[in-house]
Amino acid sequence: MSLSNSLQAYGDCLDFFEKVIDDPKGGRVFIGTYANAHHFRMRCNQARKLHRYQNLMVHEPGTPMHGCSEYDPLCFQIKVDTEGNHWVYATKMQIDASRIELLSEIEDVPLIENEAMLQIEDQSNAKA
Repeated sequence: MSLSNSLQAYGDCLDFFEKVIDDPKGGRVFIGTYANAHHFRMRCNQARKLHRYQNLMVHEPGTPMHGCSEYDPLCFQIKVDTEGNHWVYATKMQIDASRIELLSEIEDVPLIENEAMLQIEDQSNAKA
C-alpha cells in the first residue's frame, strides 16, 4: 500500500509530533499489533518528509527551516511490552555534550584493533 503525498492525511501523526516534541525525552503511543505499529511508524516518517518539503516551499533559502522539519530530532521506534502490545516511541536524538571527549585533549587514546568478521559455520550436516 502506498502512502499519501498529502500532509493533510497525517493529522494523527502531526498530533503525536506536537504532543511529544516539547518533552525532553519524547513520548509514545499505544498501537496494538506489530503490523499497525509498523504502518503508523511509516506514516510518521512520511509525514515528517512531507513537512520538510512544505518548509522547503514556504521558507526562504538560507533560513533555518528551509527544507527542514521541527520534528527532525525525533526517532521513531517500535517497542513491545510484556503483554505483547506494541508501542511507537518518538524519542529525541540528542547527545549530552558534557560526555563528548575531544581526542586532542586526551593523553592516551586507547586504540581498538579491527577484527576480521566472523562467519557462521553450517552445522546442519546437510549435503549441498
